Amino acid sequence: MLVHTWIISGYYRLSFGSNDKLSSILSALSLDTAGASLSAPKFESRLEDQIRESFGTIDLAEIQRYAPYRLLRPFLTDETRGLPDGRVNKKIQECAKSSFSSEKPVPYIIVDKGDSYIELHEHWYACFARHLKILMEWTDWHLTSYLQRRNPNAPAIAGKLYLPKRRRQLHWQRRLWTTVFKQAQVRCIYSNEVISRDQFHLDHYLPWSFVCHDEAWNLIPVAPTVNLVKSNAIPSPRYLSAFIDLQARALSVAKDYLSIKDWETVSLSYAAGLRIDSSDFSDLEPLRRSFQETIPSLTLIAKRMGFVSDWEFHSNER
Repeated sequence: MLVHTWIISGYYRLSFGSNDKLSSILSALSLDTAGASLSAPKFESRLEDQIRESFGTIDLAEIQRYAPYRLLRPFLTDETRGLPDGRVNKKIQECAKSSFSSEKPVPYIIVDKGDSYIELHEHWYACFARHLKILMEWTDWHLTSYLQRRNPNAPAIAGKLYLPKRRRQLHWQRRLWTTVFKQAQVRCIYSNEVISRDQFHLDHYLPWSFVCHDEAWNLIPVAPTVNLVKSNAIPSPRYLSAFIDLQARALSVAKDYLSIKDWETVSLSYAAGLRIDSSDFSDLEPLRRSFQETIPSLTLIAKRMGFVSDWEFHSNER
């Protein structure tokens, strides 16, 4: 649960609402996630190990105060109706225990033996095991709806419940920029160094963890060392003009030199993402205007969500 909470709130920067306790607890821990390959299979287990090592600093009583009890309350509405809030938990625990041997048991009981834990009823365990896939998808649907209500301006919420199993290889995106490299010299907009067409990284100008896509309009080639330093930060507005110029140059080259299939893919990416007409990219002014409107507005949303903003590259960071 704590690992999943960190993925949603720590990596994707989504809010669980004003009453959320888990995110504030996790933010106080010294978790080493910098530079991690978040799609790597071992990352979640490494994060879990770090959280376990920090258990001594976590206020478990705060986490366990409501959730284990209130999840049972719909099964015990008659028994808890009208009770003062301070007596509800104890009543739920007592009633759950007495129902465990009945014909209609609650899903679990809360056991207090040193450390508290829950014990699933065998019939409910069998039901959960048999219908696990349906239950997971039902839970994800409701979690998505819950997060959407509390993050109404955040993009791609449905894609932010879990870490990606693996990141896409960006084949057609790299073909776009390889084509540009063959026609012109390209400089990194952050460091101003000439980029080698044989060794470059594709940088998500707005972080992938914010946009959750690999569309060409948000990708530019950068020096590998710069990309590693930038990580999930939002660039300073002073880079926007150079970013737009580089994107415009890429489109003007791509239109003449890409294969028909790749050009259709590239032009659709820009047209859909920037809401412009893809039928004719000979006039790039609509593209520039759309970038000037789209990037600052998305930047403001990301900044309010807690992403590091106004990032600038300094040569001593290499």
